[in-house]
Amino acid sequence: MKNINQLFKDKFSFLTWILLAGIGGYLLYLHFEIIFYPYPSEFREGHMMSTTKLLINGINPYILNVYPNYFNSYGILYNIVVYPFAYVFGCTLELHRLINGLFIFLSFFLLYFSFKDTIIKFPLLGTMLGLLLYSLLLIRETCIARPDTLGLFLYLCSIVIPVKNKFTNKSLILSGLFAILAFYTKSYFLSGWIVITIYLFLCKNYKKAVLSNVIFLFFFLLTGYIVYKIMPLYFYETIFAYNGSTTIFLSYSIKQIIFFPLTVIPALLYLIYFSIILIQEERFKFYSYLKTTPYTVLFLCILSLLFFPLGINTGAFLTYHYQILLPILIILILVLSSYYNKKIKGHNLVILLMTVLLAAQILYFNRKYNASVSEWKKFEYYLSGKKNILNTPVIAPLLLKQNKPIYDSGVSGFVDIFKPSLLSSTLFGLDNEILKRKEAYYQNINSQIYAKKFDALVLSKIDSEFFKQININGYALIRKMLLPLPHTMGSIELFIYEPFR
Repeated sequence: MKNINQLFKDKFSFLTWILLAGIGGYLLYLHFEIIFYPYPSEFREGHMMSTTKLLINGINPYILNVYPNYFNSYGILYNIVVYPFAYVFGCTLELHRLINGLFIFLSFFLLYFSFKDTIIKFPLLGTMLGLLLYSLLLIRETCIARPDTLGLFLYLCSIVIPVKNKFTNKSLILSGLFAILAFYTKSYFLSGWIVITIYLFLCKNYKKAVLSNVIFLFFFLLTGYIVYKIMPLYFYETIFAYNGSTTIFLSYSIKQIIFFPLTVIPALLYLIYFSIILIQEERFKFYSYLKTTPYTVLFLCILSLLFFPLGINTGAFLTYHYQILLPILIILILVLSSYYNKKIKGHNLVILLMTVLLAAQILYFNRKYNASVSEWKKFEYYLSGKKNILNTPVIAPLLLKQNKPIYDSGVSGFVDIFKPSLLSSTLFGLDNEILKRKEAYYQNINSQIYAKKFDALVLSKIDSEFFKQININGYALIRKMLLPLPHTMGSIELFIYEPFR
């Protein structure tokens, strides 16, 4: 009987490894296609590329002279990382995506070396969970020309290092350093430090938590002051750009919390199986289950931040959940599995079912990167014959590639929702200057339209707010083009206007 059980165990294990190898190979192939797709695959991929282009040209990207055409609402660290490579190899979408992809694998290496013993004990589980995370990072916008995976890597460093080193002073210093770097990549990755110090305060040493935050705040403000002096508009673009939008969408946050479990069903299946086994143990107590690892509290803290304030951002659906919650959920599963490893038996069938569910999920969310590029080639050729184009964000990468000016980097429209505030005015004192730049921005565009200095206006329905600010009289619609955007599983229709002759 034992031999039969061992045989079935081996069969389940063998079949699971075959499926995991197939899934891994497919995801690597998909990632390759994403990186080397030669045209924009999402509406705002010019966002990061435009800032890198300014750095190459020796221009400060956070000054009034380039505001709001080259607006960057994310952060500067990713562009600094990309800069030397772009300087040598050229500022391209492919390069930005490639470097973004490298940080996905650096994050995996960090997790592997931090939880190596557990992954070796449960190689099928570790591999399956890693591929689940990889697939969801590829499905959402994380993997394209964005700073997200650099932020993810730094965020994980800020959490894993202090937990692994039992919150020593040195580990907290490193955590704070990585958290500050993460903040200057994308501000919400500061959440790593926030949840670490909440845990330290509640569960370890509240005096140490308070002292750590006093020291952290000093260096955080010091770096903020230095950044402001070098890049005067940095905090206006990355923090105060959103202060004109005051609506709170808690329903949107709840919707994401409901949908998130539906997209991580393989992980939930294992948690259910794991819980059933432990509940069957007479000595098992749920409270001890929660106390086993700091990651339980960290997970709950992050979930709270995702409910509010992060979850109310209607510009991101599940993006934050996959980047800052899912990795902690995966770590939690690994740590608990290691702690209770003697009680977990015969779980290979469960891992096989999880793998099948993962394969089905990947097929359901499949991206078709073999979409025809013929229309993009025609459009790129059309742009090559023009010098001055009023652009919709989606074509910004093509204009930057052709060394032409851009009027919307991807988020330049945020200039419309900016409103002066007492806080930003007191801290930085440039609120009125920004309002003047907003007026000058639209005046410049309208005066060029009136004088017919634009060779073409290339706009889309997504630019409806932009249309309200400009007057296109004197220009005629000459063509419509439908261009594929494979990462958003769709396409975009462009309206091309040229001046009356």
